[in-house]
Amino acid sequence: MARHTRISYMAGAALALALATACSDTEEPHTYEPLLKVLPATGVTRAEATLRGIVTLRGNTEMPLVAFHYAQAGGTEQTHIMEAGASGDTLVARLEQLTHGADYYWYMTTDNGRVRLTSDTVRFATEPNVRPQAAPLQLLSAGPISMILGIQVTDTGGEPLTALGCHVRELGTGTLRKVEADITGGITEAQLHISALQPNSTYELWGYAANTTGETLTDTITYSTSNTFVLNRPGQLAELMKGTVCETEELAFSGPLNGDDLRCLRAMMGRDSDGNSTGGRLVRADLTETDIIADGTTYDNNHIARNGTVGTRLFAGLDRLEWVRLPASATIIEENAFEDCGGLREIVIPASASSVGQSRGCTSLERIGVDAANRHFTSADGVLLNAGATLIVWFPMGKSGDYTLPATVTSIGDYAFRQCNITRFTLPDALREIGKGAFSHSQVEEVQMPARLATLPTGTFQGCARLKVVRLGEGLELVSDHAFDGCALEHIYIEAPLPPYCNTYAFTPTGTPFVATCCLHVPRGCKTRYRSSRGWKEFAHFQEIP
Repeated sequence: MARHTRISYMAGAALALALATACSDTEEPHTYEPLLKVLPATGVTRAEATLRGIVTLRGNTEMPLVAFHYAQAGGTEQTHIMEAGASGDTLVARLEQLTHGADYYWYMTTDNGRVRLTSDTVRFATEPNVRPQAAPLQLLSAGPISMILGIQVTDTGGEPLTALGCHVRELGTGTLRKVEADITGGITEAQLHISALQPNSTYELWGYAANTTGETLTDTITYSTSNTFVLNRPGQLAELMKGTVCETEELAFSGPLNGDDLRCLRAMMGRDSDGNSTGGRLVRADLTETDIIADGTTYDNNHIARNGTVGTRLFAGLDRLEWVRLPASATIIEENAFEDCGGLREIVIPASASSVGQSRGCTSLERIGVDAANRHFTSADGVLLNAGATLIVWFPMGKSGDYTLPATVTSIGDYAFRQCNITRFTLPDALREIGKGAFSHSQVEEVQMPARLATLPTGTFQGCARLKVVRLGEGLELVSDHAFDGCALEHIYIEAPLPPYCNTYAFTPTGTPFVATCCLHVPRGCKTRYRSSRGWKEFAHFQEIP
């Protein structure tokens, strides 16, 4: 490349001769014109290039403005004007929105008021457009019959995409199909929903991206379907099952679940958010490896999913559900989370759970187990107790026959035996406290309360239609409202020498009053006291215990 500049004189040759004659042989001129030097273009891509030039001053000439001129061969010139700065500085101009695969030329000019200087011309060529480049397919989530893949174009090749998607081939059968993304709007990444897969089958998948220059294929990945849903993002279970009825009875899940996913899970188990049948056949579900997260979405029409919480009515009305393994990360199981799950046979309390509420209507529930790592609860004979085995937290309704409480139990929680099928209870001497409604609506026929139990709380035996005989201890002090409401008692034995205080509605019945027919057995010599005491005097038949 020549290092000299071309000078266009504003006057003619005569002016130049006059200037030369005016100078002495010993005096150098002070107004030499600047030197312009262009450098090769750098950073050339399909649409961009960097131009560099140097302006060098000689004598005391002021630094002029400099223009960079460039154009595609045969095209209209474009110009960048800039201040040159100090002598010898490199001037830089970054060109954008160039045409791919085109030849360009460029040069510099300046004008110091006397002459216009023009540099040599330099040529460069932009790179041509090429086929697009795409990253390997990413498995976002998968289930027994569907999956979601992510595909991302890392380089469009310089022009809009004409196609983006993946090929799916089932090994063994060789069946090949194509799943294409909607590229409207110039997208460069997409999620591909691959449906209609076969359970327990192996597939090869590879992505493709195309423009007018050609098509590029990604590396092939292999995936085998199973009975496990693998979820990497909340909301993906709903996407995987979109428009599909679950035909599988037993499935496992892993990954985050939000309200939309839990709503979908209910549908897979046979009920939508309004309680209508969906045809879903899932009855055994392992959620151990999932995490319930809060993002403002609901799993029914009233309840929002919350972090680590098996919420109220999450599984309500799923009458075909047989068992469910709850998320290992769940810390709270709310009351009535399994309401009216009539087919549920087993629940296992996870290691992280610190709060557990009962659920009514689980008529087939036979066992409530506890993960060995849980520090808050334990299980004895399928019954849920606190860690010290002093409090019955939840008694499974499906147990029947006789039941002897552990000798360590000192308390029975609210509604602990509600609706259970036990006909006879043996309560420990250590029992000091029972919760409200503890035996309500159960099938108990006869019960003997411990000697030191002081209070029968509200609704203790409410709705126990089969209860015929109750034995109350000598330490009883209070009978609360509705303690025997709805019972058909025939005999009450009480050992307290002083009549316990009875609340206003202690013996107020629903239906036929039993006080007219039930025999009240009191300690020897205490009949008179009971006949004149509040509540007890309503009984028609008294008999002293020998």
